[in-house]
Amino acid sequence: MLDLLPDNCTINAIAYRKADDVLVVGTDSRGVYMYHRKNLTTYIPSVEGTLRNDAYYAQCLLDSTTLLTGNSLILDTKTFSVQASLPKKINDILLATDLQGQVYYTKDIRLIKYNPLTGKEIIIHQEAAFVAHCITLLDSTIWVGSNIGVGKVIRDSIQWVHKTTFKSSQYGIKTICKDHEGNLWLGSYFQLYRLNMSTSKLDSFPALTNADIRDITLIRNKIFIGTYGNGYYVFHDDKLTPMPKGRKNELSNTHTFIDDRDGYLWMSTNRGLYKTHLDAVDAFLQDTTLQLDYYAYLEEDGIINTEFNGGCSPTHLLLPDGRYSLPSLEGLVVFNPRYTPHYFPKDSVVIEYVEIDGQRYRPENLDAIAANHSNIRVYYASAWWNRPTNQYVYLGMDDPDKSYRLSDVNQSAYSLGHLKPGNHTFLIRRRSGFGADDYVYSKLHFTVEEPWYARGWAISLFFLGLFMLTWGTSVLYTRSIRQRNILLRRKVDEQTKELLASNVQLEENVNKLAKTEIHLRKNIKVRDRLISIITHDILTPLRFIGQIARLGTEEKPTDAGLTKRALTDVQNAVHKLFHSTQNLLHWVTYHQESFKTTTINCSPFALVEQLIEDFSEMSRFQGNVLINDVPEDDVILTDPRILTIILHNLLSNAIKYTQHGEITVRSRIEHQWYILEVSDTGRGMTAAQLEAVHDGTTRHGEISVEDLTAGNGIGLSLVADLVQALHGRWDIDSPEGNGVCVRIFISLDSAPKV
Repeated sequence: MLDLLPDNCTINAIAYRKADDVLVVGTDSRGVYMYHRKNLTTYIPSVEGTLRNDAYYAQCLLDSTTLLTGNSLILDTKTFSVQASLPKKINDILLATDLQGQVYYTKDIRLIKYNPLTGKEIIIHQEAAFVAHCITLLDSTIWVGSNIGVGKVIRDSIQWVHKTTFKSSQYGIKTICKDHEGNLWLGSYFQLYRLNMSTSKLDSFPALTNADIRDITLIRNKIFIGTYGNGYYVFHDDKLTPMPKGRKNELSNTHTFIDDRDGYLWMSTNRGLYKTHLDAVDAFLQDTTLQLDYYAYLEEDGIINTEFNGGCSPTHLLLPDGRYSLPSLEGLVVFNPRYTPHYFPKDSVVIEYVEIDGQRYRPENLDAIAANHSNIRVYYASAWWNRPTNQYVYLGMDDPDKSYRLSDVNQSAYSLGHLKPGNHTFLIRRRSGFGADDYVYSKLHFTVEEPWYARGWAISLFFLGLFMLTWGTSVLYTRSIRQRNILLRRKVDEQTKELLASNVQLEENVNKLAKTEIHLRKNIKVRDRLISIITHDILTPLRFIGQIARLGTEEKPTDAGLTKRALTDVQNAVHKLFHSTQNLLHWVTYHQESFKTTTINCSPFALVEQLIEDFSEMSRFQGNVLINDVPEDDVILTDPRILTIILHNLLSNAIKYTQHGEITVRSRIEHQWYILEVSDTGRGMTAAQLEAVHDGTTRHGEISVEDLTAGNGIGLSLVADLVQALHGRWDIDSPEGNGVCVRIFISLDSAPKV
């Protein structure tokens, strides 16, 4: 140790600081020197007379005293001295030992089992396209990951549990892990997979697409995933969480995970060995806004080259004495977690002075800060006897739970900028351990003054001036308003009189225009309906009579039967024309508001009986039977003339659309209604025709020569209007193919107005 001191120097003092495990040596004029204990050891085994290879990858135990490295060296597990070497070269990336001490390695396209005691080799698998990328012991079974699938070694052969297809033999399954539910986790050069062993379902994780998976380890029922370039992740509660990569992304390349069973997690990387507490990991998984800090072990701790090797199987080796061996680019790094402590500073950070707009103040001499300041800058010192990498200093202002930020290792000042008036607290906390509350704090309390315009006297003066200004303005304004109101009142009175006169005249004109508009709309409606009615219900019978007359002039009347039928058709057409004209007259009268109602006691039976007699000839021509099923003693208070017109139209329609059937008129009383029902057994109506009737259109559309009686648009329209004149209602239904039933509802409680 003295060899590290300068030549020709005198030691004046020696002190040991147990809290940091640091030995301090003071010299006369050559400065102060600090010595740190190296708790890690790097071994670089070599064989005399052979080419030295300092880079190490895979390792496996042969027995309790020896281990085998990927470069074919057999080493002592305590001293790491070379005991022997294999006579042949093997793949230095993949090694595994089963429970019987058999060694598994690969060579070219072969997976080989080797017995160290007998030297016997057995080829487990050989295939032209086969390249193994992982060999590992899980649940007492050797598992193999390759470019063609994942399988386990059973009776010296591979039993494949999942086949894969990679674009090249250079790609394959390079790490395998089994979780507490029995799922198999697989890592490749560009994806993470989860294989359900019960259902064979394979899940992938988009967040890790194109990620080079280096290691998968189950710790505390959580899956830890290390990658090359993407940091490390933890899968827990069905959620994949990216973990912090360190202050300067030191954990971007994470090769292995070690649970030391004392609550700490160790990770080898390309930039050293890092350690954190598993409780802190759990807390971060619950709340990712929390800080997760790491303790670094670097060259000063005994590591020759901090670039550890990964991508091999296994990524680390647990030795029988509790130590771990980690492969690196320069040798094997060996350490015992239990005897590799960490040292965090125990003293709080010292706040040296505060600079306000270039003027410096000691914290104890800091008076209230003027409100017009531009910038406040706090200078602090965080001296420590250990390396700065493992010092975590956090800065916060007023609300530290939300505003703590990690300072740079070389940072010694923090700018607060301009602060609003009030009481403030600047906090500096330094991590003193891995616990959630392991911090030492420094606090700076200070006050920023209110600006002069926000002080009490200034506010009082402002409101007094505002009051006087408001009062003076109010007095002047009141006088002006009073004068203006007098003039305005006179003008308002004059204009009000004019507006009242104009309003009366306007209301009279509006009423006249409204009545004129109603009258015009009604006349237009009547005109349109008249055109429609004349087109269908009058012109069509006339056209038909004209056709019969033309046929009569062209044909010789030799056939008496033909002549009789023609005359009968003419008679029916004339009858149709008569009723259409009569309906037209009634409809026009109704819409010209000259249709008056007269209510008297009348017998519905007598009205129906008279109509049956009127339609007897037409009914016989159609081969129909008319039935009056209205009780003879029924007497109602209504207008018999209007009721006769309604029944006349309904019977006429029923006879027209029924052949060789029955038309029945019946009545009944329901609640306050007297109901007259006209039903037939004719061809009925479709749903579209019923909808057209309720919309006020014709029943069957246009009139044809073959069915002269088809036009009845005026009839049903008249029925609807006349039923309304009787303060009644009507409805119609027709089960298709089963005739039509029309019901007229006449109120028994009130008669129509005379």
